[in-house]
Amino acid sequence: MPQPPIAQLPSPEGGFALKTMRALHTEAPEPPHRHAHYTIIWVQQGQGTHFIDFKAYPIAPGTLFFLSPDQVHQVVAQQVEGPVLLLSPDFLFTHALAPEVLAQLGLFHQAGACEPVRLPPAQAPTLAQVVLALEAELAVRQPYHNEALGALLRLFMLHSYRAKRAGGQGASPTPATKTARLVQDFKRLVETQYRQWHKVGDFAERLYVSPDYLTEIFKAETGQAAKEFIQDRIMLEAKRLAHFTQQTTKEVAYQLGFDDPAHFSKFFKNCAGVSFSEFKEQQGQPFVH
Repeated sequence: MPQPPIAQLPSPEGGFALKTMRALHTEAPEPPHRHAHYTIIWVQQGQGTHFIDFKAYPIAPGTLFFLSPDQVHQVVAQQVEGPVLLLSPDFLFTHALAPEVLAQLGLFHQAGACEPVRLPPAQAPTLAQVVLALEAELAVRQPYHNEALGALLRLFMLHSYRAKRAGGQGASPTPATKTARLVQDFKRLVETQYRQWHKVGDFAERLYVSPDYLTEIFKAETGQAAKEFIQDRIMLEAKRLAHFTQQTTKEVAYQLGFDDPAHFSKFFKNCAGVSFSEFKEQQGQPFVH
């Protein structure tokens, strides 16, 4: 089975595009694929299922999905309507929100659960006005075009965050404390280095703290062990490779930084409950496990 295609941003100029679900998703189920950009999907009409990294989420009117680059997803739905915002990382961080602010909002997730935001009906008109303003700005390029788009995108995401919080899905963002920054830095570092580093000590050394301190702070801030967070990220990529490629256990082991394929096999079975080969055999369409 081939690696899922990586969809490039359909707007090479400026790094932002505004599409519709109808244009991007036909009645036939799309194949699973990755994006090289951030994606925001606002479902205004339609029913179905959205599969994101082996988890299934219902598609229904008033649902907002936030996808990060490299997440594998598949939309299986009928008569879907609504805007789709596509943003390159450079555009997002330069013109809309800084990475630390985006992390505080908790809308995008690099890996793991990606619970959609349920938009209260009373807030839909406000968000719709922002989309109309984005369409108008894209139609006629004015001075400070990207800055205007960035301001509108920032407003869209802030309203989305308020909807998330109103639905009890998020807490109020707090000022970035020293420990909160450490947790954010650790998560970002795991995302870029999980193929090379598998031990808490590797990350602690780069963050200039002791492994015990990093473990203590991460547990206190997230409720999860730092070691478990690293393992979860490795396992997610292993499952992606198992489902979407024909690579052998040995090839995946080396790709994920394991010197000994037998060690990887033991690691995978301990985490998944089945062997890598058994997991591959279980996989089918759609890609939920």
